Amino acid sequence: MLDFFIIEEIFLFWRQRNEKLISCSPEFLILSVFYVSIIFLFCVMNEAFLFFAWKFRLFSNFPLHTISGETIEIVKPGELNTDAGPDFFNARVKIGDTLWAGNIEMHLKASDWLKHGHQKNNAYHNIILHVVYEADITIPDMNFSVFELRHFLDKGLWDKYRKMHDNESWIPCAAHLGDVDPITLFSAIDRMLLEKLEIKTAAWKARLQMQTGNWEALLYQQLASNFGFKINSTPFQLLAQDLPYHLLMRYRENTFAIEALVFGQSGLLQLAKEKDAYTDALLKEYKHLARKHHLKPIDAHLWKFLRMRPMNFPSIRLAQFADL
Repeated sequence: MLDFFIIEEIFLFWRQRNEKLISCSPEFLILSVFYVSIIFLFCVMNEAFLFFAWKFRLFSNFPLHTISGETIEIVKPGELNTDAGPDFFNARVKIGDTLWAGNIEMHLKASDWLKHGHQKNNAYHNIILHVVYEADITIPDMNFSVFELRHFLDKGLWDKYRKMHDNESWIPCAAHLGDVDPITLFSAIDRMLLEKLEIKTAAWKARLQMQTGNWEALLYQQLASNFGFKINSTPFQLLAQDLPYHLLMRYRENTFAIEALVFGQSGLLQLAKEKDAYTDALLKEYKHLARKHHLKPIDAHLWKFLRMRPMNFPSIRLAQFADL
């Protein structure tokens, strides 16, 4: 599979053959810029390819195993994250005899973990598996397994992916739909529709059981989830779980207390950089209510602000949620 490591070797070979070339010369600078540009292009493409292969489990050479030899079974690849944080959320992977549930991070090289500073970021502390194309180093003091993809990908898969990726059609496989029997096509569409409905129904039933049949509490949980849209749905769900409906109802006549509870439980109130009298009052009220009801805020790093319109910032959505 062609990747940017080959380009890197070519560039190093060229540099060794031209040691007399002054590093600040125009020729060197032009070729350096060209090299960096090509590396960046292939880096982006390759990492997207790894996401694609993982999401659809396009592996060969079974059984899968980690670099330490433990077998891997992908129960659920997880949900691709296009924002800050790990690359896949809510994955379920069986490693050896243990079933793990959590997040997955992917890199071209294992050393990218250190280059990106993930070891210093709390958002990456619950990683259950590090998926890499090449395990070039062993990262010390990390409590997750490493899966090296290059041994389990078919050599022709990269070419197929590039052809689909570079296809300018609105639906890349549109030209092949005519080759599919109509009965097969429409049966697949009907099946996917029913599966989606069944998944949503099962999720609602599970949440209703957790609320012991309380439909109002279920509506509160679902409303909170929807307030986060897709990007911040998970932290809103955690907020609603740790701040139960019956507790908010106790303070339904006290708007200030509800704001203190919502912002305090989000973990953002404690991290406010610019504090005024109102913020200090909210924090004081929350500390009092937290001691009284044994509350603990969720991790503030779960909230995402990156690539969002200001009106959809978690701080704005939390204020709107508290005002309902």
